[in-house]
Amino acid sequence: MIQLGTTIDKRYEIEAVLGRGGMGTVYLVRHVALDRRYALKELTLPGPGAEAQFLAEARILAGLQHPALPRVSDHFVVRGRSYLVMDHVPGEDLQALLDARGAPFTAAEVLPWLHQLLDALAYVHGQGVVHRDIKPANLKVGPDGKLALVDFGIAKAAGPAGAPGRTAFGAHGAFTPHMAAPEQVMGQATGPRTDLYAVGAT
Repeated sequence: MIQLGTTIDKRYEIEAVLGRGGMGTVYLVRHVALDRRYALKELTLPGPGAEAQFLAEARILAGLQHPALPRVSDHFVVRGRSYLVMDHVPGEDLQALLDARGAPFTAAEVLPWLHQLLDALAYVHGQGVVHRDIKPANLKVGPDGKLALVDFGIAKAAGPAGAPGRTAFGAHGAFTPHMAAPEQVMGQATGPRTDLYAVGAT
């Protein structure tokens, strides 16, 4: 883990740890020159396959423009470590909110989030991308109540017409129990229906 106060690439000062996942750690950083906060994701999983998927995640997000999705602004390598810079999405994820609440949300509370998520997925799927890891921990709710879909670490981008999509490194077998669709669990072809199953499970 990077020590707080460290400056990466002479631009991004580490201020806090936002989260950790199977492929990397996400930090809250301040751009020294612009005095603006971003989320900086550091790849911690070694290997060329992981590096390729990390770059694929950056390219997928860089090509998506939607209010419910974080925008990527930079990708770089320093001293053999790969980094991804994206919008910092404030707020708490639904899993944390659920744990703190200790009880399920009501239908009235869930429906606005559901509508926002389905709108984001309609856009994502229209761009030929499948998220493949929708779950409460990957859905953040901001102070204004708006929802954001984060962590495209095992997303799949569509291939050329008639060709299968590019599968994320390590995505075979990389899924969240009780959230993943049967075809994902069995290692079969995934698509928009895979995300919709996870939305229902969520």
